[in-house]
Amino acid sequence: MLATDSQFSDPEISWAPPDFLVELAADDSGLITELLDAFRTDTRVRLDCLRTALLQVDMAGVRRSAHSIKGAAMQLGAERVAAVCREMELVPADTPVALLQRSLDRLEQYFEAVCRAMEDYPQTLRH
Repeated sequence: MLATDSQFSDPEISWAPPDFLVELAADDSGLITELLDAFRTDTRVRLDCLRTALLQVDMAGVRRSAHSIKGAAMQLGAERVAAVCREMELVPADTPVALLQRSLDRLEQYFEAVCRAMEDYPQTLRH
């Protein structure tokens, strides 16, 4: 079942780095920047694949892309991104495309909010 928009109404998502990133910060903040950049770049590509699969009503492609994004998001603490992907991964094959499109819109909104927080994170390490 897909969540309603009201369940996740705050577009500004506070993102906190997972413990392993905090530990890495003590040793190599450059590595953190690389990891976060790779997540953002890779997820944008996967979102394009998800969007294409949705336009083609390719439910297997939707599930596959959502699963990939979910795994990366979970690793880096992007919980709302992962939650929407989990929903999209589990939808029945006959789910209306319009409903999935709303989920994709919400996913992209959460992803962009997390990206903004991730962009700011390396600067916090320098203070």
